[in-house]
Amino acid sequence: MPSPRLSIRITPELERRIHQRARVAGRRPSVLVREVLEQQFVAQDSTPSCYDLAREAGVIGCATAAPADLSTNPQYFEGFGGR
Repeated sequence: MPSPRLSIRITPELERRIHQRARVAGRRPSVLVREVLEQQFVAQDSTPSCYDLAREAGVIGCATAAPADLSTNPQYFEGFGGR
């Protein structure tokens, strides 16, 4: 059974770039477009964790004046959380 077809309109410049990139990669333009679309959907579907976002923002380890055991010593948690 053949794959479903999708027709789209693109600018002449985009068409030129697709054909040029496909030629360099040694692939058919349709294969290149499918790969790029798939990569885009994978990128959108992968939601970064809070840790990933904090690392990217550069806020992990930024508290230089805090005690070294701040995250593990129970004494710092007294009264935290409304208890």
